[in-house]
Amino acid sequence: LSNIIMCLVSAFILVSYEMFARDAIQPGGFFAPLKNLLGDFAIINAVLAILNLIPIPPLDGAAVMSGFLPRSWGEKYQELIMPFGFIILLGLLYTGALNWIGKLSYSLVQFFALCTSLILKPFV
Repeated sequence: LSNIIMCLVSAFILVSYEMFARDAIQPGGFFAPLKNLLGDFAIINAVLAILNLIPIPPLDGAAVMSGFLPRSWGEKYQELIMPFGFIILLGLLYTGALNWIGKLSYSLVQFFALCTSLILKPFV
């Protein structure tokens, strides 16, 4: 949840800058890299939020998954997957099976930016 909140806040600041202060900061000036930093910060936090929700035991999604399953199933899931979770995660990373996370995180940042621009539009 904290990664989603940080992604939302950075997207809000970035869109606010674009709508209200675009002319205040010079393109080659001292504060110009902050725009790139905010965009990268939003993407990184979106990637971390989505990655942590994958239900593989070293990640937080495994605990969420176990919480939604009946107690006996959750315990069995943790018991069977826990020893191999890191190996499964490395295999998914190695095979490129997690490439969708980048596209989804970019879409999440775009969604937050769109919502922010719709909220701030009456104030422009």
